[in-house]
Amino acid sequence: MNIGTGTGNSVIFTGSSGNNAALKIEVDATSNAIDLLNIKGDLDLSSGFDQLTFALLNGTSLNQQSYTFATYTGALTGTFNTVTGAPSGYAVDYSTPNAINLIAVPEPSTFGALLGGAALLLSSRRRRQGKA
Repeated sequence: MNIGTGTGNSVIFTGSSGNNAALKIEVDATSNAIDLLNIKGDLDLSSGFDQLTFALLNGTSLNQQSYTFATYTGALTGTFNTVTGAPSGYAVDYSTPNAINLIAVPEPSTFGALLGGAALLLSSRRRRQGKA
C-alpha cells in the first residue's frame, strides 16, 4: 500500500441506498503520511450515502494533532454520512476552510482538568477582589 494524492475537478459523491459512494484514506503511523484527495473546484458530499473509511498502516496509534486528507478550491456541500476506521482519539473536522482534516480529540479527562483549573482561577480571583 502506498500513500498518495488523488486529484480531480469538482467531485460529486453520488451514492445510493445499498451502494455508498466510498472514499478510503490510508494513514501511515510510522511516517505520519496520509492520502490526500486534492479537488480543483467543488466537493459535493450531499447524497446522503457518502462513506469515509480510514485504514491505519504500520502501527496502532498516531502522534500528530491534525492530518489533512482532502482539499478543495471551491465549495464544500454536505459531509460524509458514515465514517469508519478512524483511529482512536481522532475525528473528522470540516471547520478549516478548503480542507477536511482528521484531528485529535481531547479525552474527557482533559476537559475535566481544564474545567477544574478554570474553576480554581475564578475562585482565587474572586477571593482577591473580595479582600480589596
